[in-house]
Amino acid sequence: MFKLTNFKKKPEFKINILVVDDDGLLLDLLKDYGSPSTSVNIIYCTNAIEAINTVRENNIDGILSDVNMDNMKALDDFLYKKASDIPVYRFSGESTRHLNIRLIKPFSQYQYLDAVGELAGLAKIVKAAA
Repeated sequence: MFKLTNFKKKPEFKINILVVDDDGLLLDLLKDYGSPSTSVNIIYCTNAIEAINTVRENNIDGILSDVNMDNMKALDDFLYKKASDIPVYRFSGESTRHLNIRLIKPFSQYQYLDAVGELAGLAKIVKAAA
């Protein structure tokens, strides 16, 4: 019988996704939804300033953020100047054709996990290319 020996599984990247929304109830619901994969770690923030500090202090690979929050210009400016290699998906409670919105509230658990999984896949490609 054929037996594999010394087989080493290729290590998977751990992807850190930051989810930012000032709606605490929605964040609690998203925490309950969990992660689309064991290789995706999700960190949650309740405002733009907290998100900036989290990006500075952690290895964040992708961001899923609400559009309508206080200090969003500060977050956008920071990401543009200091972290332009981090892919960002946006969600909003209102539909607009002027912004690149990935999710419209209310969204389902499936839609959320799909967006996080898609963002993690994109972040994995960026991380592998670095």
